[in-house]
Parts: sequence; structure tokens; C-alpha cells
Amino acid sequence: MRFAFASVWFVAVSTLVLMVSVGPQSVSGLTAANFAQNIFHKVKEVADKTHDGIYHVVHDATRLLGERETLEQFWDYAFSVAQRAQRYAGDLINEAAREADKTAAMQLHHVSSVLHVIVSDTEGLRETVSQFQAGSFDDIQHDIEKLFADLLEELKEQFPPPDHAPNHEERKGNVSLVIRKAEEAFIKFGMQHGMSEEQLRTRLEPIMKHVEDVVVTIGDLAEQHPVLFQTIMISGIMLIIPESWFLRPLFRLFGMAPEGPVAGSTVAWAQRRFYGAYIPKGSWFSHLQHAGMKAAPWLDPVKKQVGGSILAGIGLAGGLFAGYGR
Repeated sequence: MRFAFASVWFVAVSTLVLMVSVGPQSVSGLTAANFAQNIFHKVKEVADKTHDGIYHVVHDATRLLGERETLEQFWDYAFSVAQRAQRYAGDLINEAAREADKTAAMQLHHVSSVLHVIVSDTEGLRETVSQFQAGSFDDIQHDIEKLFADLLEELKEQFPPPDHAPNHEERKGNVSLVIRKAEEAFIKFGMQHGMSEEQLRTRLEPIMKHVEDVVVTIGDLAEQHPVLFQTIMISGIMLIIPESWFLRPLFRLFGMAPEGPVAGSTVAWAQRRFYGAYIPKGSWFSHLQHAGMKAAPWLDPVKKQVGGSILAGIGLAGGLFAGYGR
């Protein structure tokens, strides 16, 4: 409504300015100058109000998103902008690759490519799980989240916080250990729910192999290019949204979660153990916000249209004012 109101005001003001400049009645220089000055102030006032309107739209969206401080709220919003988030993640990786050296660029694209394969393979796992589920799929998802959350707590108890960032070999060993534990825990869980061990292993093996590859590569990138760590982690979490029922709790074992580096938390422990680094909590939300706002189809055109009209109006009135003032 603010935008429409401002546009109407601009049309009315512009019309008055044109009447002064081309109208049939003659007006003294002083009167015209005063009138033009008043018009200029009116247009500027409309411009300021319209600018404030745009600012409040963006500010309100930022504030509302900033209130989504819980994990579930983060994922609710992530699902609502899933396609935009995935496109944004791809853009982040491509941009980072353009600015990185050749080896790092290849690693970035490799991570992105493998994550897409993981998502595709997890679709097959979903089909297998769906064949045997007794209750709703939401119940199965909740049980899987608890299964991996308990495993993460167990791992944290078993391995104290590292006193140094891991190198490649240490990282690979740590990741392999967690992958084996996660795979066996999920197969045991599936069998308890009447699922076929053979089918589960067939579906799980390629997924776990690719997850290990991705986590180790992300860790190597973080070790060699710490500035890329936040980009690749946030991009990764956005790329797995389509099959996050399984990949969300699985990757959380490796610190890929938006909970932030809360002292003593399991996610902080995992990020430190596998990558030797943390991601500030606000980074997840700010990137998700940008993914949602950047692709919003209504925002950019409105800003451009209103902004262009304002600039044109101010320029026209300012020109008239300067002309009458001479």
C-alpha cells in the first residue's frame, strides 16, 4: 500500500510541476521559483516516505527471521524457501570457486556434485523405508533424529574435545569411525522396524561412502582455505534440504547444523573435531534470509520501479527549481 500511495503522489506532483513548466498562464519568476521549491520539497517528502516503506519491509523480514532462533524454526523456514536456498547455495559455491585457486575450485565443485548424488541416493532409501514403516513417516523421521542425536552424545562422551585442528589423516580416521557407527546404528534401527538388512545395506553403502568423501573434503578445504569453510558448510546444509529427513540428522553428526558454536554443545564439538573451526550462529540465519529475500520475485522490481520514479521526480523538480531560481 505504501508503494501504491507513493506512486499516486508522485504522479500528482509531477503533473503539478509540468503545469508550472508548460501551462498557458504566465507566472512571475519569484512566484514560480517559490512554487517550484515547494513542489521539490513535496517530491522529496514522498521519496523519503517511500524509501522508509522499502526499508521497513526489509527490516521487518529481517527481524522476523532473526526471531527464528530454534532449530525447528530454522528448518521450517528452510523448507519454505527450499528451491531458492538450493539455487543460492549453488551461487555461493560458484562464486567461491571463481575466487579460489584451481585445486580448491575443483574441490568445491566436487563437494557440490557429490551432495547432489547423495540427495538422489537418499530418495531410494526413502522408498525402502516407506515399504516397511508401521506408523507415519513423521514418526520414523523423529525416531531417526533421536537415533543420531543419541549417537552424537555418545561420541562426544567417548572422545574429548581435541586440542588441535585435525590433519587429513586424523580427519579421515575420525569420519570413517563415525560413518561405521552411524551405518550400523541405522541398520539395527531398521531391522527393529521390520526392514530388510540386505536392502538397507544396499541403499546405505553408497550414501555413507559419499558422505565420508564430502566431510573429509570439506575438512581439507577448511584446513587449507579457512575463509571457504562457512561458504561450503552453509551451502551443503541448503543442498540437502530435499532429503533432510535422513541427511539432516546424519550430517549433524559432523557439525553441519545451524545451532551455532554454543560452548559445550555437541555441534560445537563436532565442528571442532572434524574441521577445527566454528560457524557463528547468526551466519546460518543470515544466509538463509539472503537466500529467501534475494530470489523474492516482488522485491527487486518494486524497488527498481519506485526508486526510478523517485529519482526521476526529484530530478525533474530539482531541475525546475534550479531553473526558476536563476
